[in-house]
Amino acid sequence: MVQMPPGADQTAGRLSASFASFDQFPDELADLLQRAHEADTAFARSPAPLAIVGLDGTILRINEALAELTDWDPDAVIGSAALDLIFAEDIERFVTWGLELLDNGDRLPALEGRLLTTEGRPVWVRFDPRVVQHADGELSHHIIQCTNISDRKEAEAARDESDRRFQTLVDSLPDPVVRLLADGTTSFANRAARQLFDIDDDGRIKWEAALRLETDLLIQDTLSSATQRRAEFRALTKSGHRVLESRFIPEFDHAGSAISVLMIASDLTERRRTEAELTYRATHDSLTGLPNRVMFATHLDLALARVRRTDGMIGVVFFDLDHFKIVNDSMGHQAGDELLQQVAMRLRDQLRGSDVVARLGGDEFVVLLDAYEHVEQIQTTVDRLQAALARPMLVAGRQVIVGSSAGIAIADRTTTDGDDLLRWADAAMYRAKGAGRARSSIVDDELMSGVRQRMHIEQQLRGALERDEFEVHYQPEVDLENGAVIGCEALLRWRTDGELLSAATFIELAEENGQIIPIGEWVFDTACRQLAEWQPRLAGQPFTMRVNLSARQFDQTDLPARVRDILETTAVEPERICLEITETALMAEPAAAAAVLAELAGLGVHLAIDDFGTGYSSLNYLKRFPVSVLKIDRSFVDGLPEDAEDSVIVATIVGLARSLGLEVTAEGVETPEQAAELLNHGCRRAQGYLYSKPQPADVMTGFLGRRLPLSSELDSAFGSDHSSVAGTITTGHGAW
Repeated sequence: MVQMPPGADQTAGRLSASFASFDQFPDELADLLQRAHEADTAFARSPAPLAIVGLDGTILRINEALAELTDWDPDAVIGSAALDLIFAEDIERFVTWGLELLDNGDRLPALEGRLLTTEGRPVWVRFDPRVVQHADGELSHHIIQCTNISDRKEAEAARDESDRRFQTLVDSLPDPVVRLLADGTTSFANRAARQLFDIDDDGRIKWEAALRLETDLLIQDTLSSATQRRAEFRALTKSGHRVLESRFIPEFDHAGSAISVLMIASDLTERRRTEAELTYRATHDSLTGLPNRVMFATHLDLALARVRRTDGMIGVVFFDLDHFKIVNDSMGHQAGDELLQQVAMRLRDQLRGSDVVARLGGDEFVVLLDAYEHVEQIQTTVDRLQAALARPMLVAGRQVIVGSSAGIAIADRTTTDGDDLLRWADAAMYRAKGAGRARSSIVDDELMSGVRQRMHIEQQLRGALERDEFEVHYQPEVDLENGAVIGCEALLRWRTDGELLSAATFIELAEENGQIIPIGEWVFDTACRQLAEWQPRLAGQPFTMRVNLSARQFDQTDLPARVRDILETTAVEPERICLEITETALMAEPAAAAAVLAELAGLGVHLAIDDFGTGYSSLNYLKRFPVSVLKIDRSFVDGLPEDAEDSVIVATIVGLARSLGLEVTAEGVETPEQAAELLNHGCRRAQGYLYSKPQPADVMTGFLGRRLPLSSELDSAFGSDHSSVAGTITTGHGAW
């Protein structure tokens, strides 16, 4: 820095004039003048903007570089107060700085501020002061170097604006964003992060030591690999523990080195809670809180895997409550639900921690008895469970006693299929229930053979409709007074494995797996098409085609529409169609059943209650159903005429039907005596092997318009042995 007293050039000029008459200046004076001239030149021509400022803050001189920077007139500013040339917002800082210059001596601080140009435009300058002292050590003035820092300040302003925009943007994000340095401390946290995390004075997020170690490792891994990392963890926050999914994103300097990490966290707590709840709902029964079929199957697979590795055995036990339906119907569904909850609790309380109890639906429970050594231990446990269920329960303020039937399937290391175990246990439970309830049954070879046969039928049944394996056979319906064939019943048959199976062997399976819906529709369509073919021959003759509706079909809301479509497509006369529905199907939901029956009756078809007397036989609901026919179940016909009770039941049904204006048809008539007894009680319609087995359509065609022999005629033709009657009739031989 050039140090030169103010007015040095004028002094040098005066001295030069004073000694003009001498041949030369004294050497010392010449040196002084020369240094003064050089200093003046150096100050004036210095590329660094310079100013000489007095102790009172007035400008004594500026050089050309400063004049060029500020557009000041060098002569005009001499004597001006320096503060008059400072940007207004910086004046206060300049005053404080000026006082520091007077007090600090050689320790002179620099200052950044703005000078005003002639046009009043601010220019950012760094002020670096140097003190000039008199010979006696007193301060004389300051020489101040002014460095233009406008470009840097503009860059800083731009960066600050960018940071401000970044801050505004990131603060508006719902997810927490934190900048983490290599040592794990935070240098930035957005509003969401500040609200979520508790950050200590050292800039570290307050969470568990193990999690801190994990995040520190993630930071180091992100920095060293310079690639993004992702992690999910459970963290302690201001609002408690939260599940966070965090991305660790490296940040780079100008040289491309990773210097910090942005941690962007997403709060997954509610999502994980929802997922856990959905998973729980998908794997547990909502009423009892027990595992459901899905979860039980998982436990069973794990238990089977353990058994295959070790000795021992497991038991799968199916429980079905005896008389639960009575409780449910008489006390209401709420009481039934309360009963099921108590059953679940009793089963759970009687089991070990390794055992599992699940509810499969309705009143069916299944228990996995895991890691037992002997069958006797499993049987003892089942006995204890049944005893617990047999104790009275308090339901809806009333004492209720229900028993249970149990089926037991045993698995050892040779058993591989959990589904088979469940099927066997289920079958054993039904055997126990059929044997008198309130007992248990263990799967044996005979039962397993039956289950396998059932499984085989079920497998073959799938696709049977597409393979065109079903047939419809027809059993004639006869007027008992004159022997006229007045109708027939369409009955499903299945031709498989070289056999022709009646519906009784597979209809239950079809009901269970839902195949009965398309199969039943196919039967109705086929029967209607056959009736349409027969209609020209039936003109003026009474003839009714009877078709069974399954309970599953009856549950379909679009059943009336489907029936209407088939009637319209086949163009059959609706009054020649009679749809038969069992009492059980009707009484499951009586109000809904009445509405569906009303729609069907509106199509012009007749409606019949099949197997009447074997179900509810509720007269209260019977009068609400628009039915026109009651069918007497074969179980009441079998004992006629010898069984007095059967005779009374038949007479009662016929009398009831007559009083309600309904027709009656008897099923399963096999002897002339049965036919005679039915007619004696007023039943005019019947079908059964006495007249014909169900026959293919071409054979049934031969019955149309025919009169079959009455019971008295059969006696005279065949005596007391009627075994060949059906064959004679159905083959078309003989007098009829």
